[in-house]
Amino acid sequence: MMNNGMEEKKFVLMEWADGWREVTPVEADAVGLRKYFVVERVEYYGRLVVERPEDEVPDLVVTDRKPFEVKRVALVGTGASDLEKASLYAEGGRVEHNYDLVSGDGDVGAAVKKEFAEALLAEGLTAADLSGKPAAERREIIGRIAAGMKLVASTKQDDLFDFVEGLLSE
Repeated sequence: MMNNGMEEKKFVLMEWADGWREVTPVEADAVGLRKYFVVERVEYYGRLVVERPEDEVPDLVVTDRKPFEVKRVALVGTGASDLEKASLYAEGGRVEHNYDLVSGDGDVGAAVKKEFAEALLAEGLTAADLSGKPAAERREIIGRIAAGMKLVASTKQDDLFDFVEGLLSE
């Protein structure tokens, strides 16, 4: 996914049972998703392993927001995977809840792009109109529409803007 002349960026999109979605940037050479699991100690953390080329160390996306309620994950542009509880592994005070990635429906990037474009049209704008606006106004519009779509960034708001602008520039 290209973003206005910047180097290629890739994103993981996680969706929760309550409808919230979160985007997280990953390495540009990411090729797929390997597994999702929740580690239970005193607290709970969800971990999504992102595959990279054979000679590279996999990426790890960590979430502490309701990790047992993540229902779908996707490397944007490659299709979504629904999560299905698979196994439990306990060792000492650590419990690992493993999930299978079950092939889901379609490209979530295309679905989010369509949903965002429809929200823009409801405001009387197109993607071209949005890209022609000054950066501050563009960010305000993206932030407002994304909030209405229950779409947030995992750590930095800039990641959300890069994700949306990358989708709309395709």
